[in-house]
Amino acid sequence: IIKARYIGYIKSVWGTRDRSVNHLIIVPRGGKYEQFYSTNTDHDFHKIAGLSSVDHLFYIMFATASGGYVPDSVFESIMNEFLSDFDTSPLNNASFCYTG
Repeated sequence: IIKARYIGYIKSVWGTRDRSVNHLIIVPRGGKYEQFYSTNTDHDFHKIAGLSSVDHLFYIMFATASGGYVPDSVFESIMNEFLSDFDTSPLNNASFCYTG
C-alpha cells in the first residue's frame, strides 16, 4: 500500500494438533528491519532486528483452535482495526511483510 506509515511482520505456527500461535509485530515504516523466525512448529521464535531507533511498536499475539490456519487477509484486517484505534487511517497506513 502506497504511503504506508506502518508495516506488519507476521509469523504463524499452525497445522498441528495444538492451537496455532500467530504473531503480528507492527513497526513504523521506513526502518531497515530484518525478520528472523523458526520454521519448526516446536519453536515459537520470532524476532525483528533493526529496532534501535524505533520509539514504539505494537505486538499482537493470538491463537486458533486445533492448529487452524489464519490467512494473510485476517492479519491485515486485525492490523487495520488495531491501528484505527490509534486515530490513523488504516487503508493509507498499513502494509505487510508476509512469511510462512
